[in-house]
Amino acid sequence: MGLSVYGFVQRVPVGLVSDRLGSATRVLGGSLGVVVVAAVVLSSGGVAVLTGRAVAKKAAWALTITAAITSFMFLSSLLRQGAEAVSGPGARPVVALAQVSWLLLSVAAVLLVAGAVVAQEQTRRAVKWPALLGFVAIGVVVALVAGSGVVALAQRGEPRAVTAAVIAVPELPAAVGADTAYTVAAEHVDWLVPAGPGFVLVGDGALTAYNGADGRQRWRFPLESFPAGCSLTSIRSTGTSADAVVIAQCHHEAANLREPRTDPFLVGLDAMTGQLLWTVGKDWSVRSRLLLPADVVPVVDSERNELGSLDPRTGAVRWTWPFSEADEKCSDTGYVGALEGHVMYAVPCGPLLRVYVFDAVSGAHRVIDGPVPQEFSDGEWTVEPHAVDVSVAVVRILQVVGNGSAVLSIDTAGGQVEVLPVKYLSNGDSVRAGQYPGPILQTDRGSEPEPWLDLYRLSDRSTVRAVGLETFSGGSYAPRTSVMWAEVGTAMVSADAYDREFTKLLVSVARDGTVTRRPSPCGDDIGGVMAVPGAVLVVCQRADGARTVGYDILGLR
Repeated sequence: MGLSVYGFVQRVPVGLVSDRLGSATRVLGGSLGVVVVAAVVLSSGGVAVLTGRAVAKKAAWALTITAAITSFMFLSSLLRQGAEAVSGPGARPVVALAQVSWLLLSVAAVLLVAGAVVAQEQTRRAVKWPALLGFVAIGVVVALVAGSGVVALAQRGEPRAVTAAVIAVPELPAAVGADTAYTVAAEHVDWLVPAGPGFVLVGDGALTAYNGADGRQRWRFPLESFPAGCSLTSIRSTGTSADAVVIAQCHHEAANLREPRTDPFLVGLDAMTGQLLWTVGKDWSVRSRLLLPADVVPVVDSERNELGSLDPRTGAVRWTWPFSEADEKCSDTGYVGALEGHVMYAVPCGPLLRVYVFDAVSGAHRVIDGPVPQEFSDGEWTVEPHAVDVSVAVVRILQVVGNGSAVLSIDTAGGQVEVLPVKYLSNGDSVRAGQYPGPILQTDRGSEPEPWLDLYRLSDRSTVRAVGLETFSGGSYAPRTSVMWAEVGTAMVSADAYDREFTKLLVSVARDGTVTRRPSPCGDDIGGVMAVPGAVLVVCQRADGARTVGYDILGLR
């Protein structure tokens, strides 16, 4: 009985914020209630046998019922569902403890039947109560050993997370270094993002954090720690401060391939140490780009009924807002983004782009209405993000019927929405993955009288034209737009450029448009750029002909 009590009390995984344990609570609670009854019945039968009474038939019935319940506990799908509900980071083997408690009760029932039969066949005196203490002690020891064994075996089978000590966060580089301080090989870079004193990357079945200054591994979170059947879908970071948080999100597989993944699950990890901070099992999904502001985590529920803001250090939902408030007046599709200290929701509203700006902590909000080009005022259109930084977001609006599109810059601090007179080379994969830019967005390019391209700086909403420069942007081999350009000090840096001989270049563009070129450290391969504490990362896309075979992440210092 003690094992069942312990399992029920410890059913909530360490750090779980929202309650997703309804099925497990019902199963474990029901099991505990029946265990108490069974323990009382078997104890009473044992006392009856020891006092010389004939209870063999009753003991046989008790054994039959106990064995049936034990079989149910091991074979029922309800138990498997309960085990899945309590799986995940910080979970304990509580279902296994409940099963072992019933196994021990079955053993006790067998011993009761054996004792009752022996007592019935021979005359014996009642046993004195002090003599029972030894049997009670043996039973307690057996239960403790069994419970400890279950816990130990469960822990041996669990994937091991590796944590790290607190260190000083290196400074962000003010310029691109000339030396390659380290190289990190990676199969994929879909979830490469700055975090804490360096960066995090997914590979070899784990989320791994690296020191930005020397490229050494710091901590490791195995993806097997996610709940059963939940696959990684995104990684986000709240920046490079000492108290930054890495948020890993997984989704359970749908019942069939035609349905989207369901039941998102969030894990919050301390970016400095890798320690588990919290888990959220309710249906919340994180939105906006991979690199979030320091204290802003926008979330949307699975049914798209509510928008909310998550506290990155605790996982608690600070506030919620019903989408129905906008759906009744405008469209039911829009863009949710994270700004400095705010959550934004931009939605088509007839001839206007309506932008709701929420305080990330309190949820207080204001509304900005900005005009859109005339051709969008009559038909349906949608909004998709392309860059967000501090208080400015750049979005593209697209006609549902037709090929019309336009790029808008939204200044949420000043309450202004303006149309940018550019043709933006969209990358839908980057948008869907949350890998769109922050402070720098390449907006347009041309070739007359010589190659040129425009870079839009979100911080001051200015455009810098770089002449004599070409990039692979918009091509099938181009890197994700999040690493196409990076802000390093006062310069805009890219490893996606090439000259007339198609020599790959690492370029820096000053605010006045001056271009500085040097050979790319990627050699003949295309590269991306990311600034992290301690180094500028150049992400080299290694190729075998037209096929990408992996990536080398170079730390320039």
